[in-house]
This record gives sequence, structure tokens and C-alpha cells, in this order.
Amino acid sequence: MRVLLKLKQTSFLSLILICLGLFQSLQTVKGDYLGLNPQGMPIYTVDLDLPPRERFKETAIVFKEHYFVIERLYMGYLTPVMRAVIHMFADVFWIVHPTYWEEIKGMAEAIEGKETLVLLIQYVYELSAFCTSTIAYDSTGLIHHGRNLDYPFPQLMRNLAYEAHFIKDKRILYKAVMFGVTNGVSVGQRNGFTISINQRSPTKMKSKTNQFVNMANMFMSNNKPTLVIREALENCTNYECALNVLATTPQIAPSYYAISGNETYQGAIITRDRFSVAHIDTLSKERWYINQNNDDHWTGICTQRCLYVNERLQSIGRHAFKGSDLVEILSEWPANNKETIHHLYSVNSHGTFDPYYLENDKEAIM
Repeated sequence: MRVLLKLKQTSFLSLILICLGLFQSLQTVKGDYLGLNPQGMPIYTVDLDLPPRERFKETAIVFKEHYFVIERLYMGYLTPVMRAVIHMFADVFWIVHPTYWEEIKGMAEAIEGKETLVLLIQYVYELSAFCTSTIAYDSTGLIHHGRNLDYPFPQLMRNLAYEAHFIKDKRILYKAVMFGVTNGVSVGQRNGFTISINQRSPTKMKSKTNQFVNMANMFMSNNKPTLVIREALENCTNYECALNVLATTPQIAPSYYAISGNETYQGAIITRDRFSVAHIDTLSKERWYINQNNDDHWTGICTQRCLYVNERLQSIGRHAFKGSDLVEILSEWPANNKETIHHLYSVNSHGTFDPYYLENDKEAIM
């Protein structure tokens, strides 16, 4: 009887352990969703230790329906010639960007979509995004970084936005705000620095051929700017390294990069051409904030959104400025307008990374 009882106890214990093991396995499978951040945006992990084709599959499935709505809308932006170029590019993309191509194939498999169209959507940022990025330090020298992202179809794009925690060796390597079924990063933070991107469409450089030049550069193995940011976040451990990557990496389209660090004067706006730097503005003892929209302000052009942020910050002054002031400024029109999707506020020294949705029904202006 004692032997039988012992066997039953052992079997019962084994059953409990098996159940616990299954539960833990389920937790691992479902653990990619971490709930909502304090501002209500969903958080998902992206495991960089997984094979590239597996990294974005879960989020692709989650955002599948919203993605297909956007795909249909954005296809209207392209001429038949542009669509043909994208199909040609898909034939060589796997050669010049094998890792990113595997990620795209994985997302296409997950949503049962066309690889060429998923590839196309990765490049939408170079066609239509507008933003405001502002970096400032307060009276204690603390660096604050604020950023608004604007896109056409804002409500539909909000449905795709999520906070991503990129994992390496079971630890968070960096955080970013992502859109479902994409693998580029438009704003992200790694311990010690934050990077955000603004589309560059300066008044003095507007051209109908610009999109074709961007597409031609795809075939030269150059990255799109949102992948340049991702490479900086994945490969750099400090502000100086990230600044160098953003300034020197060849890319398919012009852009503005805003990068902030931990120390008082670690803040820069890098105006990028495709193969070189056109201009850099940095924080200094004399310059306590820098602000960038979508024009070359250093040439003397300051659009209405640019003027608004400048005037508000100047009226507050460095000695009275607080991080909450920056959040308030970027939450109001015209910085926050009917095309604004989300805001990001970060303080690298404190590890603060707070993305949240923004909405406004007032007109979007430059």
C-alpha cells in the first residue's frame, strides 16, 4: 500500500510538473504581448535572437486586418511605373538586404500577403511622413527629447502603432514605436540615446523626380533611413557611435535625424543628403534647444510649425523650462494636427520612453 501510495504521489507530482511546463510554454508563446503602456499603447517584444523570418510574425498577425486597409490606400500613391520598379527591386532586395528580406518574407507569410507589397509598404515613410522633433535641456542640464509623427490616414495608422521592446540575450536592447507589418524604426531609445527621424522635403529641393531617385538608390544596396536608425540602435552603445552611424551611412533618401544623449550638450539635428551630411545643428552653452520639422531651417526657412515651437520655447526660457512644457507644446496645434498619430517623450538619463497617441481635428500645415 505504501509503495502504491508513493507511486500515486509521484504520478500526481509529475502531472503537476507537466502542467506547469505546458503553462510556461504557453506563457512563452503568448509573452510577446506585454499589455498596454501607461498611455494606452500596446507593447510587444521583438526577439532579435529568433531567426529573422520569425521576429515580426506575431505582430504581423495581430495587425493583419488594419495593415490590409492601409496597403490598399497607399497603393493609390504609386504610378504604374513605380509599382513596376518595386517588383523589380524585390528580385534583388534579398541579395542586398538578406536579413531584412527574411523579416519581410516572415511577415508576408504570417498575413498571407504578397511579399512585394509588404516590401513596398516598408518604403512608404519616404513618400509621405511629416514630423516635429525637439531636443532641449533644462536649468539642471537634463536633456528632454520630444517627437510628433504625422501621416496621412492618421486614425488608420494609429490602429497599427505599438511600442516595441527589442530583445537580445533575453534583455531589452532598445525600445521603439513601430507600425504593424513593418521592420523600420522611426523613433527609438537605447540606454544613453534617443533617435527620431523627420522626412526631409525642403522648399529649395522639391522635385517630381525625387521619388524616382529614391527608388534608384534602392538598387545600390543603400538602406532606407528607418533602417539606418535601427542599425544605430542595434550596434551602438553610446551617443557618439550613434551620431556617427547616422551621419555617415549611405541611404536612399534625404532625411533629418534628431539624436539626444545623456549629457547636457548631447543633442543634434543632422540634415542628411543621400551620401553625406548637409548640415548639423547641436546643443551648446548658447543654444539650449534645437527644433526640426520638414524644411531646411538652417537656410533661413522657418515654417509655421517651426515658428510655433520656437516662440513657445523662447517665451518660457531655459531657466524656467521643464519637460512637461515640451509635452504641452507638442500636444497643441499646429504641432499636433489632424494628421498627427503619436507623440514620444524621452529622457535618456532617467530611462523615460513614453509614447502615446495624439489626436486633433485642426488642419495639418508645414
